[in-house]
Amino acid sequence: MRFRSPTTVAVSLLAVFVSLAPTAGCGSKKRNPPTIAELLDRARTAGSDEAQAKELTRVARLQLRSGNKSGASKTLSEARSKISPPKERKPKPAPAADAAPPAADAAAPADGEQKPEGEPAADAAAPAVGAAPAAEPGVEEAVADEPQRVINPVVVAPLLVEIAAVYSEIGEKGAARDVIKQAIKLAAEIPDDISRSALFATAGGIYGVRQGGIGDAAAARRELKKATDLAGGVEERFRAQALAAAAMGYVTAGLAKEASDMVAILEESARSVESPRARAEALAAAGNVRAQSGDKEKATELLGEAASTAKGIEGAENRTYALVAVADATSVNGDRKAALKLIAEAEKSANKVGDPDAQENAKAKVRAAKGDIERRKS
Repeated sequence: MRFRSPTTVAVSLLAVFVSLAPTAGCGSKKRNPPTIAELLDRARTAGSDEAQAKELTRVARLQLRSGNKSGASKTLSEARSKISPPKERKPKPAPAADAAPPAADAAAPADGEQKPEGEPAADAAAPAVGAAPAAEPGVEEAVADEPQRVINPVVVAPLLVEIAAVYSEIGEKGAARDVIKQAIKLAAEIPDDISRSALFATAGGIYGVRQGGIGDAAAARRELKKATDLAGGVEERFRAQALAAAAMGYVTAGLAKEASDMVAILEESARSVESPRARAEALAAAGNVRAQSGDKEKATELLGEAASTAKGIEGAENRTYALVAVADATSVNGDRKAALKLIAEAEKSANKVGDPDAQENAKAKVRAAKGDIERRKS
């Protein structure tokens, strides 16, 4: 099997940042691509903390690709700070009160002079008129609490996995491990099993990769087992996608035996799905895993079956989405020409969707998939 780096195959969580430089018109010069400094400035004004963290992580990937590991690490640290809970601040003790002046300096009798009888002695501890009372021993100065950052685990946990993937690519295994642990802790708060399974699968893949990963097979198996167990309980129409994420995690982690077993389970699950759209998408997912594990011949067989199923779907909307899924997997398998042909069919189906809003959504999906296929290297 051929294994890829965790940044390349971290399912949908680790999408590659692409910047397209527009042209001003025929014969005009192309604009220079933005510099890293400009991209960092844009990332820091992206809006929410989560949006900034995502953009900063993308910039870190670009820095890594250019060989600037120290810059990438610094950018990742900034990204991580945007989505980590603030540290609790301990109250600071109040400063010691200024020592009170000696009692009755002004009223004290001169040397040898006796104090008039009946006049009370000045109290050394008494505060001067109008002075603030001295702080009581042990009382600490109140510290204003920082506003607690609201963490959305559905958004933040996958972002942390993205950050961990890039840390592992840099070679900072300790930082990658720390961030993955934080993501896994948040996963308990993710409500749906599909997302949670995908997160465990991706984390397991990063744990397992020896080169460009953490290289911890035991931790990889632990997280991938969680992903597999969750995937098995997912609703039938989505089960194959969840199993595909788990299978891809085993492939990424380099656990060949487990990966082969999972792909077999995935293929069996795909063929048992009753809904034509779900079956086509499931077969496409199985083909995608086979393609990424290097088994092009088996992938081609599965994708041919998926394409045949997708083309036979009656509803235009469901047919569009199924064709897009098959086209994307076909592109991953290296057959760009066949993928674009499937996209052309998906485009025709999208134009036949009756509801205007649904049609626009279908068209947008086709456009996005076509762009991905055209940019992907075969």
